[in-house]
Amino acid sequence: MSTCGKKGHPPHKCWRRPDVRCNKCKLLGHIAKICKSKEKYQQSEAQVVEQKEDKLFVAFCFATRIANESWLIDSGCTNHMTHDIELFKELNKAVLSQVRIGNGDFIAVKGKCTIAIESSLGTKLIQDFLYVPEIYQNLLSVGQLLEKGYKVVFEDRMCSIKDSSGSDMFKVNMKGKSFSLNMLETEQAAMMSSVTTTELWHKRMGHFNHAALLYMRRKNLARGIPPLDDHLISCKACRFGKQTRLPFSNATSRARTMLQLIHKDIGGAIPELSLKGSKYYILFIDDFSRMCWIYFLKFKSEVEGVFWKFKAWVENQSGCKIQVIRSDNDKEYTSEQFNMFCEDAGIEHQLTAPYTP
Repeated sequence: MSTCGKKGHPPHKCWRRPDVRCNKCKLLGHIAKICKSKEKYQQSEAQVVEQKEDKLFVAFCFATRIANESWLIDSGCTNHMTHDIELFKELNKAVLSQVRIGNGDFIAVKGKCTIAIESSLGTKLIQDFLYVPEIYQNLLSVGQLLEKGYKVVFEDRMCSIKDSSGSDMFKVNMKGKSFSLNMLETEQAAMMSSVTTTELWHKRMGHFNHAALLYMRRKNLARGIPPLDDHLISCKACRFGKQTRLPFSNATSRARTMLQLIHKDIGGAIPELSLKGSKYYILFIDDFSRMCWIYFLKFKSEVEGVFWKFKAWVENQSGCKIQVIRSDNDKEYTSEQFNMFCEDAGIEHQLTAPYTP
């Protein structure tokens, strides 16, 4: 019989088991679903997330009451933080939390979002930025940068922030005993301007028409486009993309007898080996009958031996002689030894032009 005295459920599933603990009032003897305690869960309609972060070292931020537009690279804070709400395009105000500062007090976090920062590699999106109105210094968390795949190197009184590929985004000189990144400083502006060029923005926009790109900037149709030159230097990719050539005409002549013309080509290497360990294959096609033969190879060096093996077999079976073979310019077909064999056998060897059918 169950603890509650009711039927219809086994004792181990009873809501009033003496060993079960309520998650609401923390007492034994019942579950939270039937708890009569007046204390209820506090959950807002906006599904606010409440949490407390680890101790966050931001004592430097309160040394002055004047808001600073630079970014302090801080190895002691657990999250990126900013006081400037203008940096957020879409602030998620449903994310609320508290962070503890150096003197033990807690300050409120009023939201979280992703912000865009101009770097030497262009605009970079930095995720999970906390909006904390009470701080007076923007903070870049070293720990969070490393967590997102960035690389932070402190060396010779300089801090270098690199992306996941190892390319430099920022280089910050030590001032006093801290590293403060200011986008308006001459060094950072020069570093960014070296790559923020007309040609680079042309490539970023997918080789967009330059006149249209200038129009976008003039009408403020996109954010972050810097001043551009009126004329774009010649773009190699655009030139190649606009070039055309006449199509190849259909073949006007075909072989009239078997083995008059044999096409051959090599394929591979194939990632997965065959049952006998082969990773290449050579294909022979008779131009007259369209008959195909395929041989598998372990190494490309076996090509010549396989060809003479095929030649002896197919000529014996058909009673005809191979007159012409046609192949691409692969080095296995253009060796001096292979050409000498063809001459001795009275076979004409034709090579196709590159990038042609």
